[in-house]
Amino acid sequence: MKRWKGAALLLLCTVVLLRLLQGLAQPEKENAHVPVLGIVTTAAEDDRREAQSEALVHAAEEHGFKVLEMPVERTQEAQIEAVRALIVYQVDAIAFTPLVESGWDNVLREAKSASVPLLSIDRAIRGVDDVPLQHIGFDYASLAEQAADALLQQRMPRDGVLELYGTVNASDAREIARGLWRNTGH
Repeated sequence: MKRWKGAALLLLCTVVLLRLLQGLAQPEKENAHVPVLGIVTTAAEDDRREAQSEALVHAAEEHGFKVLEMPVERTQEAQIEAVRALIVYQVDAIAFTPLVESGWDNVLREAKSASVPLLSIDRAIRGVDDVPLQHIGFDYASLAEQAADALLQQRMPRDGVLELYGTVNASDAREIARGLWRNTGH
């Protein structure tokens, strides 16, 4: 349970950031606008990602957002189409965990044109220079450096093998590899 608290805190920060981005206040009247957060969800690859998604929904609802979840297949194309659908629906903001880092340029521009802020949760993406995109996540490179230090302190052979696997072109896998490379030179 302790490890999920970090994910919940991270996602609570996301909700606070949403409020700052949109300047949305809690509705004071019954007919006041209730902000809508669109969340693109994919089948969770592990318990941590599932807990992050649940924590984001819970935190958003606790802070006065109506949540519109868009469950999609685990493909970038499906995520992009869901983001487009949420833009058409005119949500106030969209949160998603991108499967890969690149290939988002067109949908980022579409969100900018519609004035819908985008938040990439946990994994970063390469953005377009003139399109604001917020990323809420961990510093995977630093965490990998710490892991390499711990392994080396336990006398892991310098020429040992460390296998990494994950989604090809995903920023977290790339950043972990970069952090290990910086620390070990391998």
